[in-house]
Amino acid sequence: MTQTTTSGGVCAATGGQMCLCRLALAVGLTWGLGCFLVGVATIYAETYGRRFVGVMGSIYPGYAAGTWSGAGLGLLWGALDGFFAVLVVAIIYRLLSVGGHCCCAGQKKAAA
Repeated sequence: MTQTTTSGGVCAATGGQMCLCRLALAVGLTWGLGCFLVGVATIYAETYGRRFVGVMGSIYPGYAAGTWSGAGLGLLWGALDGFFAVLVVAIIYRLLSVGGHCCCAGQKKAAA
């Protein structure tokens, strides 16, 4: 089994469409890293990010302010949450674009 890709995560095997899993992984890791960094900031700063971590901790079990384990769980939960959220959005986007219709198609032709 060979994988045919070009630069930027666009897959030639899928007709030039962006790879949904790579997009979801990139956004998931970015969101997870953001949650981790805010969690770490709460270890060193008295007030910075505490409300954010408190709200997200009500959604992500174990994500708590002021601890390394809480920051690590924020990274894990944030990455998983971001991955699946973007994957669902990307799948819905792809389903809506079936048939090749795009609201911007006329604008591209006019600009050319």
